[in-house]
Amino acid sequence: MGFWLIMLFVSLRLRWLAWRNPVFRRALQRRNTLMLWRTHDGRIARWFHFTENRVRSGPGLRDRCHVTVSFHDAEYGTATLIQLLKNQRVFVTGMRQRKIRLSGNPKGLIWFMNVVAGHLIPGGVQLWRKPSRPQGTVKPRRRDQG
Repeated sequence: MGFWLIMLFVSLRLRWLAWRNPVFRRALQRRNTLMLWRTHDGRIARWFHFTENRVRSGPGLRDRCHVTVSFHDAEYGTATLIQLLKNQRVFVTGMRQRKIRLSGNPKGLIWFMNVVAGHLIPGGVQLWRKPSRPQGTVKPRRRDQG
């Protein structure tokens, strides 16, 4: 259920971004990519079609996808997608363990990870934790603290 729900929310967020975010709309220009995210057995699947200024999505399997990302099972897919927010190496580790299979053009997945994934969470990855100051910056003093 978690994997299905995450995929649904990702599709809603991508559609909203294509409608409202000018930076994301520029990333979609000259793009015609059909991606499929699924479990190995195909019980849970969702396709994403990225076209110029638009993202369409739907449940189920789809033929002739440019990129297919297949997870071992729904639980592993859910855990990986949640951990992916903090550490993108989790995806590579899953591919080495053969729990994540990639078929099709890997450039589409690289584009998704580098361009699209950064827009998925409102406010960036630091949604659940307080943003920290960069190292070397000093907290400004108030005038009365001399």
